[in-house]
Amino acid sequence: MFENTTFIVYCCFAVAVLCGLVASAVWYGKHRTKMLALSYVVRFLTSEQKDALKRAGIPFETVRLSGGIEGVRFGAIQSKRVLRTLNAKLVSSFASSNKCDEVILHFVPAADSELRDFKVSVDGKLRSNKRTVVAAVRDLLMPSVRKNIVLHTACVKAAPIRDDDFHVFLHSAESGSANVNTPEQIWYAPVSSGYQSFPPSGRGVPFIDATSNFVVAELIDNCLYLHPDVLCDREDRKRNAVTQFFVDRGWSRWFSPQLGLLVRILQNVKEELVADQYLTEIINTLKSDGLVTDRSAAERYTVTTEGLSGRRQEVFQSLVRALLLPVVTSYVRIVHCGGRVRSPAAAGGPFNIYIASSPSGSQLLDTPTSIWGYRLLKSEKAFVPSTQGLPVVDDQGFIVAELLDSNLYLHSSFIHYGTKAEAALLARILLEVRKELTGMTGLTPAELDRRVAKHFESECERQLAYGVVPANRVDAVKAELRQTQSNYRTLLKSAVAAESELYRVEAAPTDELGREFDALLRIPKVKDVKVTRDHIVVSTDILNCTDPRDRVAHEIGAFEIFIPVNQNNAVIWKNMTRRVDGDYRNMNAPHVNNEGLACLGNVKDVFPALIAKREFAAAIEVAIAFVESVNVDDKWGKHINRWPLARTDGTAKQEGEL
Repeated sequence: MFENTTFIVYCCFAVAVLCGLVASAVWYGKHRTKMLALSYVVRFLTSEQKDALKRAGIPFETVRLSGGIEGVRFGAIQSKRVLRTLNAKLVSSFASSNKCDEVILHFVPAADSELRDFKVSVDGKLRSNKRTVVAAVRDLLMPSVRKNIVLHTACVKAAPIRDDDFHVFLHSAESGSANVNTPEQIWYAPVSSGYQSFPPSGRGVPFIDATSNFVVAELIDNCLYLHPDVLCDREDRKRNAVTQFFVDRGWSRWFSPQLGLLVRILQNVKEELVADQYLTEIINTLKSDGLVTDRSAAERYTVTTEGLSGRRQEVFQSLVRALLLPVVTSYVRIVHCGGRVRSPAAAGGPFNIYIASSPSGSQLLDTPTSIWGYRLLKSEKAFVPSTQGLPVVDDQGFIVAELLDSNLYLHSSFIHYGTKAEAALLARILLEVRKELTGMTGLTPAELDRRVAKHFESECERQLAYGVVPANRVDAVKAELRQTQSNYRTLLKSAVAAESELYRVEAAPTDELGREFDALLRIPKVKDVKVTRDHIVVSTDILNCTDPRDRVAHEIGAFEIFIPVNQNNAVIWKNMTRRVDGDYRNMNAPHVNNEGLACLGNVKDVFPALIAKREFAAAIEVAIAFVESVNVDDKWGKHINRWPLARTDGTAKQEGEL
């Protein structure tokens, strides 16, 4: 009886197992295509990697992916051979199209004995597949930085660490808080929703995803800040020991999709870490096009810089040496003018490159978002063309620079960080300048005028062709037209003011100017007057000011007052006797801060009007009167009682005296 019961139980168990297997087989057959992609596609493979696949006999096809990026598709059955041929690891996959998954590969670099002594350490807790993350950081960054790497996991703002190591901060920034919305994709890799990113500080090299204009990371000195939460550590805390076992061994396809985002970001970052590497690539490309041939000039002449340092300096010097020295065949001087007008140097000296400058005019134009297709990393102001030299014009009609004799004026900075894209833009600008220099050799003044006229004619024809607007660009062209109209109004106002000033100066005889200078010296309390290129500098006697609350006079001090000859600049007061702590520390006067700038109140429009009319004597009288009057209801002026009391003998009563 007992044996029959046991036999029945075993039979029932066997039938149940068999039914389970049959049901599983039926379910798998029904859902097989959803579980296993029939093919994979990968982006950003180099031509060398494609050649390696061909040599290995692995069939693949080239396809066009989102964003117009070229990709390589291969059958899923070939995945192991592909990984082995490319010496790569599959770190993430996500749905791309029906029966096709897009994969992100981590390419393991060739062994380098010089890197054996460098390590990657983790500062803090890293819950998500620590071994794989450390391996990705080491393989992608170590060949470029060639130093120890410290991976910081604190999700807070952190000040740069300046030592001998290279620091990577995950989900961090130098300043600010995580309050920026993260896009759904970064460099075509999906991002888990619900996580805020840090904003960039604006002090370092930004890494921008061109599809979303999102600043993904920022490089400040030897510190790399990754702004989004690339690992989503909060989700990883739910893992159990079995899941972690597979993740730690790199089998993270279903367990850590964000690891692919980290790899994709680091692959884009590593391109910018070594300036000389991408400069060499650009110069080699130019060599292959026959644009860099004569290297003797680079050895015979020198290139010096003023106002540049670090990556920007290296980019300017290297590209100028490669592209311009063979043409100018002279010593080249590069000067960053910071938005100041610079007079052209006489011929016969060095070739001068003035950055953010012009021979005349002001910075009134907005720079475009891109020049020759290269996106500008900063929006800033550019000089209006002076029309004195030969213009260098991009394909959209923006005048980037002017060539005047042996002087090249870049109308804006353009190169802020020395990134790879900025270096390519500078190379394009210098190539255009090189073309103009080559065509100007040996020209007479009349021939040069005809060349400028031909240049203008060609530009008019190009603009006319550009005026035929496709339907998909109507809104964009309307916006451009509105901006152009705004720029035109600004330029017209500036031109009228400049013309009026020119007529006034030309109409003023020399003896009248002399009388104006004598009038300045006759102003009460004026000791001396000096005239510089940009200012009239007035030295005064001791100036006093009376506190209306108690009618007590206080000694403010003797001043140097800088009256600008350009109405766009501010009047500066410098106390040559003392500084006093008022609403700010080290104030020059009750209404003048420590930098010499004033809170002008209801007289803020007086100085520009007087300077525009060249009535400098009146401007100086107003500037002196400004120091000798006070508004005690103002938060700055109420502290006049902190200045020492004035005495009738001209000295100041010190604190503690009766």
